[in-house]
Amino acid sequence: MIRLNLQRHCIETELKRLHRRWVDRLLKADTDSAEAEKTLQILEDALKRLDFPQLRAAFPELMGIRPIEAILIEAPNDCLELMINHQTIDLSCYYKSKTPSADR
Repeated sequence: MIRLNLQRHCIETELKRLHRRWVDRLLKADTDSAEAEKTLQILEDALKRLDFPQLRAAFPELMGIRPIEAILIEAPNDCLELMINHQTIDLSCYYKSKTPSADR
C-alpha cells in the first residue's frame, strides 16, 4: 500500500517522484531493505504497465488539480489497484496494450 500525494502533480509524476525517493532510501544503510525493495517493485510495475493518459482521462482527479486521497495497492494475481477517496479501482483495464514484437 503506497499513499500518493496528488496535490500539485499528476499520478505519473508522483509515482516517478516516489520511485526516486525509495531508491535513495534503499541506498541508505538505516532503511529496511525488504520494505524498500517491495515498494520499488510496486512502483516500477505501475510505471511500466499503466497507460497514464488513459487513466487520467478516465479519472480527471488523478491530474493533480485538487487534493484527493489516493493509495496504490498490489492486489492478488499480480494486479494493481488504486483506491481513490475510499473507492477501489482495478487498474488492469488501464495497462498499456501489448504490441506484437517485430521478430524477424
